[in-house]
Amino acid sequence: MLTLADIRRRVRSRLDDTAEPYLWPDIELNDAINDALWDASIRAHLVVQDDIAIPFTQKADLTWNSKYALSSGILDIKSVYLASSPELTLTRTSIRRREQYYGGRPQQSGSPTAYALDLTLPGTGEAYGQFIRAITFIGTPTKADTAYVDAARLPALLEVDTDVPEIDPMYHPDLVYGACERAYMKSDIDSFDADRMAVNANQFEMRFGPRLSACVLRERQTEVPYEMIVR
Repeated sequence: MLTLADIRRRVRSRLDDTAEPYLWPDIELNDAINDALWDASIRAHLVVQDDIAIPFTQKADLTWNSKYALSSGILDIKSVYLASSPELTLTRTSIRRREQYYGGRPQQSGSPTAYALDLTLPGTGEAYGQFIRAITFIGTPTKADTAYVDAARLPALLEVDTDVPEIDPMYHPDLVYGACERAYMKSDIDSFDADRMAVNANQFEMRFGPRLSACVLRERQTEVPYEMIVR
């Protein structure tokens, strides 16, 4: 298990920047380490939180809401079940497919049997680099209940030297490659090194896989993954 200080020390060693005055100040390496931590988690879904509770709420007219904001940093939903029927897992669909099937917005009510990841709610999504959207239940609830969500999410950022990355310790040393890749991007005659940047980028990708474009990630997270569509 490595702390922020441990990872930064290893990064400095790989950068050959162990003597003061440093080419890369601590704050720059801390940013590079946190960027690598989030990048690894986006690529490999390293943090999965179970049983995130979403209690159903009522509107002013006493009907029940079907759409709820997801917590900041949610990357993808793994599974959903209701407290009233924990033995059943809700089916994932998409709003677009439901609209095509019903010829409009689905309006059925009752205990939800499915869910979709919907468009960003108004007033959310301002946080840089974070996906903040909504989950829509189909059908619309008609009584009090609680949905429990298992979700992949971004880990907490490392702020002080004693902080430990919120991912499995087996991955901690591999964050060094991502941090070094970013360090070598620094636009300075003594720090920029395209060749070493590429070497570290390749090592990082070998550990955590390639990163898809933001457009592809967003589409996958709002629609039904192709492998889930049964024809």
